[in-house]
Amino acid sequence: MGRILLGGSGGPGGARGLGLAALLLAALYALLALPLLAGAERLVLRDTLVTHRPLKAFGAAALAAGEVPVINPTWALGQPFAGNPNALPFYPGNLAYLVLPFEGAFHFHFVLHGLIAFAAMRQLAAALGASRDGALFAGATYAGSGYLLSTWSFYNLLAVVAWAPFVLWGIVRGGRRGLLLGGVACGLMLLGGEPVTAALVVPAMALAGISRHGLRRGLLGALVVGGLGALIASPQLVATLRVLPWSVRALEGVDPRLVGAQDLHPARLLELVLPLPWGWPSDFGRLGTWSKRVTPFVPYIFTLHIGVVGLAAALAGVRRAGAWAGLAAAGLLGAWLGGQLPGVLSALSGGVFRYPQKLLFWFTVGAAVAAGLGFDRLLGSRRAGRALLATGGALAAGALLLWLGRAPWTARLTAAFAAPGAEATAAAHAVIWIVGLGLAGLLLAFAGWGAGRGSALALVAAQGLALAQLLPVVPRDEAALYREAPPFAAALGGRRALLVVPQTVPAWEEGAAYPGEVHRPAGLARLLHLDLDASTGVRRGLVYPLAPDLEGIYSPLQAELQRSLRHATWPQRVPWLRRLGVEAVVRARPEPVDGLVPLARESRWGVETTLAAVDGTARFPRWPRAVAAIADPGAAFRAVAAGAIAAEVAVAPRPIAQDPDGRIELLSERADRLVLEVESLGGVAVLGRAFQPLYRARLDDGRELPTLPVDLTLLGVEVPPGRHRITVGVSSRPEKLALLVSLAAAAAALAVALRRRG
Repeated sequence: MGRILLGGSGGPGGARGLGLAALLLAALYALLALPLLAGAERLVLRDTLVTHRPLKAFGAAALAAGEVPVINPTWALGQPFAGNPNALPFYPGNLAYLVLPFEGAFHFHFVLHGLIAFAAMRQLAAALGASRDGALFAGATYAGSGYLLSTWSFYNLLAVVAWAPFVLWGIVRGGRRGLLLGGVACGLMLLGGEPVTAALVVPAMALAGISRHGLRRGLLGALVVGGLGALIASPQLVATLRVLPWSVRALEGVDPRLVGAQDLHPARLLELVLPLPWGWPSDFGRLGTWSKRVTPFVPYIFTLHIGVVGLAAALAGVRRAGAWAGLAAAGLLGAWLGGQLPGVLSALSGGVFRYPQKLLFWFTVGAAVAAGLGFDRLLGSRRAGRALLATGGALAAGALLLWLGRAPWTARLTAAFAAPGAEATAAAHAVIWIVGLGLAGLLLAFAGWGAGRGSALALVAAQGLALAQLLPVVPRDEAALYREAPPFAAALGGRRALLVVPQTVPAWEEGAAYPGEVHRPAGLARLLHLDLDASTGVRRGLVYPLAPDLEGIYSPLQAELQRSLRHATWPQRVPWLRRLGVEAVVRARPEPVDGLVPLARESRWGVETTLAAVDGTARFPRWPRAVAAIADPGAAFRAVAAGAIAAEVAVAPRPIAQDPDGRIELLSERADRLVLEVESLGGVAVLGRAFQPLYRARLDDGRELPTLPVDLTLLGVEVPPGRHRITVGVSSRPEKLALLVSLAAAAAALAVALRRRG
């Protein structure tokens, strides 16, 4: 696939101009990429920080030990890992963690996939008929768009949208080579995770095939590419299907309130001209999100912006792009309608889809293709050049008029859109809008000058400068700050199981009154670091028994227990913290709690934060002195919370005869396998793992022992009388067999596709 990454089609514009244009784009990309690769900066926003970083930290350590575990014991008492698409457990890019330091490998993923997105769209545009310069322009428009840069907040989503244009290219190209290489790209896309966005690629695959090859041949090509992709992605598919039936997402579906959330307000179409009119993701303060009418939440996709020159090129290419322009329009319409008709969206997706802004993938792909084809219509056209000059002049003149009347303009903008308390932010953005309009006008005028003179370099340069305004979409912070051990780390004194109360979702306690600087991605990332959150703690050997369910992949028992703990009081929570093995608690509160022994105290940005040990926490595995049978989970929770059941008594859904004097010892423990030695007259052993139906418990002679949930969520093993060595584990054999199939399919496809004829 290396030759394809560098390939392109011929067309207007000399090699020298194309080389200079590529060099300019590379220099702009280096502003973002080099500090990350050099270790001077780190990414600090959203899922990249709070979800993917701890998952990759665990996965990298396991891979170094030669494993891809089914279970992740660092997270919520052991939740699925191999079956969690957010973890990308089988993605080939994970091999970078074997040869690079963790931070280097983590950030290499983002930088590499930005380049893949560029090369993939460049190749797709060329296959659809764009010139060499137009294909370069399309690649830059796609990879530098607000949508693509927004996906840098999601390790897995970026992998999906980076490979998607290569999938479409394979279908468009057709033939043995195209379909096989497209299938390999599809496999990589599916291994990248984020199944909802991967599903959104399917309509684009059908469009690519039908528009180029007709209905029958086009759909057949799309099926071949999709089928080969599924075969290559079979380890991930098998792993996910194994854990999905016992997950919150499958058993409870998506909260109906979330299905239509994160839709596209029509006023956000202004982002097609202005890069970030409604707030900067790198600043939740003075420049942050400010209009609750337009963006009630920080947007899932920060901005629609594809560069004002890219927008002009896309409009010029609408007629030539045909169906791709329709796909772009469908993306915009669907992202809006999804919020208006959430019931329809839920029904069409079987209740698993949320966030209509995900449909903006269609817009971005379609617009980038149209921009590549429209570029050729602009280049060398004096009429197009005059139109761009006139439009640019009008925007610049409008910006000047707004500047001269900025006081009444600011008042009108604030009155129309600002949320209460966001007036100062609205005033700052009023100026940003004026400056943005003026800059858009200048860039269009420069592009018009270049178009009239047939200068591909001028058009690409104008687009590159337009997209450079989107750098705030990728918030970063100084990496050196995170290399120092947080003060609380030393105070833990060997304790490993931590609860960080400020990071509970939903929150257990009202948020502390931090100053504005903390309410920015860099400030929040620093706070997480100091709190020993999982984004920092997993690499330091910490585990999080009550980590929040951010993906809907949790055991429903664990999810229900955590909901109950959220609504409980601290006196009711403490007995449960002991049972669940929580050893220490971080709280942004100074007041004491009975049962929590202070270890350390810090004042951070004027907020008193405490680290406390849980007095009398359980050690696992444990052998209870007795078992209380309570079938109703709510009644069991209340009984323990009220102190009606002693700490040495376990709670089970049915009666179990328990030897009070049994002895248990943990002989060895890995992510998917624990070995115990038990000597008793019979009863139940309690492990510090969340109950999962995948666990199997066996004696040395191969006899299988029953398992059951104990203390609402913990894994219990019923043990017969006598002295026994017991192995409790989850088999990864299905994933290993699927991996062999995947490797064989990928190798065969590449060998056949790259074989020279004759």
